[in-house]
Amino acid sequence: MKNLVFVILIILLGVLTFTNEIAILTTKNGKMLEDYSILEEDAYSLTFYNIFNEMKKENVINLFFSQPDYLYDSIVSLIELEIKKKYISDKGLTIDSTNVSDIQNIDKKDIKNNVSEILGRKIKLEEMLRNQLKIENDFEDFIDNHRNELLEEFDVFYVEQYQITIPATPTELFFKETLASTPINHYIVYEKNDLNNFKDFKSSRLNGYTLCYNENSLFSIEEILDPNEFINYGLKDEIIKYYEDSLIKKWKDQYPNNFDFILTYKPLKIQDRIDKMEDQNLKRFLEIKNFYSDLIFGDEKIPEMWYISYFNILSDLEYCYVKKIDKLEELQSNLPEEYFEKNYSEIQKITEESTSSTLTNYLNFYKDIIYENSEINSIDSYLEFLNSYNDEYEKILHTKLEILNLIIQNDFDFFKSVIKDKFDLTEEEVLLMYYQEIYEYIKSLNIDKGSNVYSTLLEVLESLQSEKDSRIFENLIKEISEYLEMDKINENE
Repeated sequence: MKNLVFVILIILLGVLTFTNEIAILTTKNGKMLEDYSILEEDAYSLTFYNIFNEMKKENVINLFFSQPDYLYDSIVSLIELEIKKKYISDKGLTIDSTNVSDIQNIDKKDIKNNVSEILGRKIKLEEMLRNQLKIENDFEDFIDNHRNELLEEFDVFYVEQYQITIPATPTELFFKETLASTPINHYIVYEKNDLNNFKDFKSSRLNGYTLCYNENSLFSIEEILDPNEFINYGLKDEIIKYYEDSLIKKWKDQYPNNFDFILTYKPLKIQDRIDKMEDQNLKRFLEIKNFYSDLIFGDEKIPEMWYISYFNILSDLEYCYVKKIDKLEELQSNLPEEYFEKNYSEIQKITEESTSSTLTNYLNFYKDIIYENSEINSIDSYLEFLNSYNDEYEKILHTKLEILNLIIQNDFDFFKSVIKDKFDLTEEEVLLMYYQEIYEYIKSLNIDKGSNVYSTLLEVLESLQSEKDSRIFENLIKEISEYLEMDKINENE
């Protein structure tokens, strides 16, 4: 009875946890289309499914820090489905829910039905969209309008009997006998191996077969589409698929551009801002970092996902800074000194007139530096600008450690649930694997052993060992402790 109550409670909690809309489709001018929205449950189910399929033991930590990207991409994918649904609905059609969840190879118990339904809906919408576009775009008209394109795409020709040479080789005799019993200009398909020594014909691969042809004689589209002739060779089916794919591509290039979406889900607010940045550069990342700094380190409770997004911003900042410093040093070594004090317009003129590709590359980089920073008007002033950020750079590295501390202290139960199902582990085994990965990652950063990141990790593990009354964490605790003591031992020696 207690077990039954527990199961019911879990089900109720699951329902209560995922009930809200987290993104809404809008028109390009911002009008909300409230009938087309994304549920949190769907987004997390799709994210679980995608991370689960990507996860291997050697990439667990990378996937951990990619969670915001995966979740955001899931929402974008679901928005794309809503756009298809709107197009189909506007045509007066409704989705047939029959068999939409009939997708194989999905066996994760907590998300099976939901992901099956999502993937089934995706297939059904694609099918309905294809059918609708075929109704709106006549096949015969498509053939007429794309005749040259199709001939070039499929490279199709016909065989003529008189191309056999005299005297004939054994391979040619084989073809001669075959051609003798075949109407002139009929389409002949042979296995590729039969053409090895047949020099007078060229060949084109088609569905695993080879089509022989005389290169001077094109099939007409009418001949290609003649069901009595070519359908057995699969080309008609390929052309129909090409026709359908072309319609889908044209639709995707045009119709979705009429829409956007509003993200109402707080845990992804930072990620949303990153994804919508026009230019991902040092200046933009600094703006986001500074905007969220007080919230990240304030007293107000914030979503766990913010810590990961903020950590990723800091890593991007670190990369941008180092990359620019390296490039600047290269530029200083190779760009003549007379350019160092020139302004943007002067550099632009020199770049346009330069015939040296190397010099042009350096000057373009210099132009980008000046363009990105309105207060910069020369390389010398850019050096001063970067030097002023030395303290900021050190702060970035220090802040990364602070964020790691916060990450260690938070639960991230969603990610742990993926580990649990992927590797079929117990709760304690999941925790051990998770914190082992965190520990190895911290070591890879070459963090000073005196950093409180290590002490925080030890405290969490010791607390878990006490709480779970389990010795499973003993070896990891010992390994970390010995690693931290190693330098002290060496110093004493």
